[in-house]
Order: sequence, then structure tokens, then C-alpha cells
Amino acid sequence: MNGVINWFEIYASNFARAKKFYSEVFQLTLTDIPMDSTRLLPFNTLHSLKMPA
Repeated sequence: MNGVINWFEIYASNFARAKKFYSEVFQLTLTDIPMDSTRLLPFNTLHSLKMPA
């Protein structure tokens, strides 16, 4: 699919708060991934997002 966003990063100073916020907004269960000295919080797939049509 052309013109579709497939990667973006949102930096947060409070990781737990950001995880809670995005979990509630998108109604997802998010699992963080430790990576070197940081953590990532990937959204599973675009299909898992409950976005209005």
C-alpha cells in the first residue's frame, strides 16, 4: 500500500503514563520490549486499531 505510515516514534518522559494513555485511547493491550537502555511500545498492527471509518 502506497502512502501508508508504517513506522513512527513518540517519545515520552513517563513511559508508564504513555502506555496507559495509548492502551486506553486505542483500546489495545500493549506489551513493551526492552531494547538496550530503553523500551519500545509497539502497536501490534494497524488492523488491531479500532478507528472510526
